[in-house]
Amino acid sequence: MNIRTGGDIMSFYSKGSKSSKNSTAWIYGRALVRSYFLTIILFFIGGAIITYTNISENWTAVFSSSILIVCTAYASVYVAIHHVRRGWLHGALVAMMYILLIMIFGSLIVPSFVLSRFVLYRILICTITGLVGGMIGVNIKE
Repeated sequence: MNIRTGGDIMSFYSKGSKSSKNSTAWIYGRALVRSYFLTIILFFIGGAIITYTNISENWTAVFSSSILIVCTAYASVYVAIHHVRRGWLHGALVAMMYILLIMIFGSLIVPSFVLSRFVLYRILICTITGLVGGMIGVNIKE
């Protein structure tokens, strides 16, 4: 930047402003909102399937794990498409944010929430799904 050639300080700093709609925070936020919206829709569909068909309630864990994997993959692919590099890292980060926010809200709703081996397993599954989804998302051409 050279002020003598007509550039000013404010225009220099505003070019890289983090308030733009393509900043990392906005991309992560949009990915999380979209994946939570998809989660709600898929849980309603899964609940209707279990309620109105002859499928037993033993399949609830399978449905919830599948929905968790699909929505985590969606968020990580979305983030990685918007970031050209390091999709595995962005995918894993958004996946961890996704599951940690679900755990925080779950612990507020269910006071008897405990951090068990099953919960740690889900965190691991989400992180691995985010890694893979990020790798896939970087390689998808828009």
